[in-house]
Amino acid sequence: MKTDIKMLEIDQRNINIKKAKELNLTVPQYNKLISAFRYLQKENEPDIEFPYGRWFDPTAKKEITRGVYMWAGSFGKRYLSQKAFKLKDKSKICWDHCIPPQMFAYYICDNWDMFKVFSIFVDAWKTMSSVIGVISEENTKFSNESVNNKETGNLLKVRVPCVKRYEKYGIKLWDSEEKKWLKGGEFPYQLDEHFNLYERQNLMNWDGVDFDYQLDKTL
Repeated sequence: MKTDIKMLEIDQRNINIKKAKELNLTVPQYNKLISAFRYLQKENEPDIEFPYGRWFDPTAKKEITRGVYMWAGSFGKRYLSQKAFKLKDKSKICWDHCIPPQMFAYYICDNWDMFKVFSIFVDAWKTMSSVIGVISEENTKFSNESVNNKETGNLLKVRVPCVKRYEKYGIKLWDSEEKKWLKGGEFPYQLDEHFNLYERQNLMNWDGVDFDYQLDKTL
């Protein structure tokens, strides 16, 4: 005879399986999504200890955003760089987050009034969990595009906008669903102008940005 605790575990597991299917996610993906959402609720909502929400403490931002990185998923796996496509041993492919989750967490937290709506957060989580297959050398280059040190006030900044990362290194992507190559440097995901403007105003390390990058004056 199953114990009461065991029955509760089975019931909760079945609820999670159902909810994951409703969102077209695997159970592990769903668990990461829920952990990220609940975690950011706690860090952004005011309480007795943090009357404005802990996110408003600049010294806490680094730790808070690292937590989000831990709960980003690995979503998509549709696109491969040309070099990853040519790898004979596909187990050596690095599935790189094309939009750094730690960076995207700044955007979510600074706009929490919008993302505290769960349905909107789900789309944001899927966006920051999107991955593209690259080789290890390319992955290292992308890692170096993020800066988080004394010069940036220990806040995460990026050297080029997300949509320019592949263009900077001349990386061409293979679309495994459409069975075709994208244009050289083309970014495969559509980022809305709300994020693009936020990125340019808040996340750019302008001292290190490529001179080839031109800010769109129309924004």
